[in-house]
Amino acid sequence: MRVSASMLGVWMTCPLQARFQYVDQLPREINAKTAFGSCIHHALHVYNTTNDVEEAVKEFRRVWNEPESIGAAFTYWPKYTSFGGLMNAGCEILREYDAKLQWEKRRVLGTEHKFLVPFGAHEITGFVDLLETKKSKRGIETLRVIDYKSHSKQPFSPQLRVNIQFTAYVYASMQPEFWLGNGPDFPAMPNGEFYWETHKDMPRRAIWYHLMTNKEVDAGDRDDNDFMRLYRVACEVERALDHEVFVPNISGDSCTFCSYTDPCGLHIPTEEELRDQETAF
Repeated sequence: MRVSASMLGVWMTCPLQARFQYVDQLPREINAKTAFGSCIHHALHVYNTTNDVEEAVKEFRRVWNEPESIGAAFTYWPKYTSFGGLMNAGCEILREYDAKLQWEKRRVLGTEHKFLVPFGAHEITGFVDLLETKKSKRGIETLRVIDYKSHSKQPFSPQLRVNIQFTAYVYASMQPEFWLGNGPDFPAMPNGEFYWETHKDMPRRAIWYHLMTNKEVDAGDRDDNDFMRLYRVACEVERALDHEVFVPNISGDSCTFCSYTDPCGLHIPTEEELRDQETAF
């Protein structure tokens, strides 16, 4: 069975949401903040490829004016957002990112790298936003697997230490197919053979990069126990698909932000409805 790293991440939030999004592929509303994140990702790819912040800003302005050009067309504006406000925020993020990196020594190996690697009886596919090497605080050369996030809420390191999507990325980076390619849809990384030989034994760190504050959160390393947990999740997804049983997770706050409340059948009360319920008592 083939699963994507992003699907596994959604699965850990809610199996039913993962089914709606990745199995049934139901249409969902895309808001402006989601499209904004896609445009920033696109501009950062330009920056990490060219090291030219003004070129990245120019490209961000272009795609923010035409988000459909990168498949990021959106259908509505969340509260407290505006075209001009997000435009300014995007340009500021890119320039602050560039200013921060002027003081850091790093080597970019790949950006928006698409991969497919074997995983026991399964396969894992996905995209890595950025692969770079940089010395740790202890002076050890480290391979950093970076995922850009434009969420307004920054998680804590202990949460990210068990994040299954990061586990999938780190595991993939330890496989030769990640670097050497795996079929026509998953081409080799430029200089992939050289990078594989020189980086296969290098320590790895997963990094959650918070774009809104230009701060990174260390998601930690991964070991065999983490990879066994990842494999159990992949097997759980396979069993759910075989039996067509997807148990929704309604224990957290993810329902409030889910795009599939209608097919799920779960009604999220509005603020007005909540006030009416309070006055009823």
